[in-house]
Amino acid sequence: MKILEIKKIPRRIKILRFKATSAMLKTAFTCLSIAVLTSLVSCKSRSFNTSGDSTEYLAEEMWTWQNRKVWDELFMAERNSQSGRESGIQNECGSKVLMPPNGTSLKGAVLLYHGFTACPQQFVEWAQKELVSQGYAVLLPLIPGHGRNPYPKSTQKDRVRAPKDLQPGTPQMLDNLDDLPTNQNWQVYKNFAAQMNFIMENLKVPARVVGGLSVGGVLATSSYLQAAQNSNRQSKPYDRGLFMVPFFGASNPIANALAEGKSADLVNLLIHNKNLGWGKGCFEERFGNSTFTIKGGRGGTCDLKFAHISGAIEFGEQTLRDLKTMNSVEARIQWVAAEEDPVVNNGAIDSSFQHLSRVARNSVAFCSYLPNQAGAKVNHSLFSKFDAPLEDKFWQSNLFNDARNFITDGTFFPKSTRAGVSKLESAYPCQN
Repeated sequence: MKILEIKKIPRRIKILRFKATSAMLKTAFTCLSIAVLTSLVSCKSRSFNTSGDSTEYLAEEMWTWQNRKVWDELFMAERNSQSGRESGIQNECGSKVLMPPNGTSLKGAVLLYHGFTACPQQFVEWAQKELVSQGYAVLLPLIPGHGRNPYPKSTQKDRVRAPKDLQPGTPQMLDNLDDLPTNQNWQVYKNFAAQMNFIMENLKVPARVVGGLSVGGVLATSSYLQAAQNSNRQSKPYDRGLFMVPFFGASNPIANALAEGKSADLVNLLIHNKNLGWGKGCFEERFGNSTFTIKGGRGGTCDLKFAHISGAIEFGEQTLRDLKTMNSVEARIQWVAAEEDPVVNNGAIDSSFQHLSRVARNSVAFCSYLPNQAGAKVNHSLFSKFDAPLEDKFWQSNLFNDARNFITDGTFFPKSTRAGVSKLESAYPCQN
């Protein structure tokens, strides 16, 4: 069959008359429609492999105009806050689509959600090196309310940082948290996962993978659950899911209780409006320090209120409840935890795995990173070289390799050959 190619779109569309098979007419109409709607300069019919019914998916053909429109509407608008104040996005934090070159035969698309108060920067370098080079397209969305520039000086008023809090390298302006979800609107996270599912489902790719870190791990879980429960879906939702240190709840039970509002209304209001933050170390990670020991460069925010943590807890706990209603698993799923993680409730991760392992034992796996022989623990941020940049990230080399292998071919993380047993009931030690 000949390939119809449209070099350019004329100003006045002329009536084309030609003799062709009905298949060629259908291909021509499809290409012309896409060209008009998306202003593409060229369009080729999809190539088919004659062996069996497998299809070759080319990089330049991945998007349909519908889901490209959804992506653009979501992320071209991200530079304006929901409150109407123009805030802008930090340079390190914009949403990204990493694509193999045109002409590449796509092996699949990977959706990766970053962690709480961080941004897509966490995955960019690794994804480019380990996934895009292997023929995978990688979608790295900025999750709702994250990555905003600080408030403009003209709107500072009472938002100027108190002098006692000003440490070397700490900016005077506070971070813009207007759109960071709270306990009052945590459903924003769940709705965002549904929007990303629409995009992923309509990509022209042979395989789909979803993954995430911390709150991003909960978003990845929510994406998988919503897709699996969607009776109107046109295709298999996800082939694989990588859920790393998912924030199904805080490690501190008091924080979980406060997040659920288990206190008097006035006390609850005061607690949720309390200004918190990640401290001086976070600002050094972003801006460096005066001794140049830390160069800085981390994207994201350092300021926050308990209401924002509470929103993440509410979302995580609801997602865990949703997961425990699942009675089948269509994907291979790998859970990853960090032993003695001071941030997340590892028991909740363990219980989520236990439920799905009863449903589909051979399709799920769960490993936890143990401290090394010197007693150093694995950081909750796992993937990021910008968080705690001076620590020995002894686990990352194996993590990067094992995550790539799971995403590309479904190989579960191997068990560590070093002596040691996880404190988590269902986990085996990750290789570190």
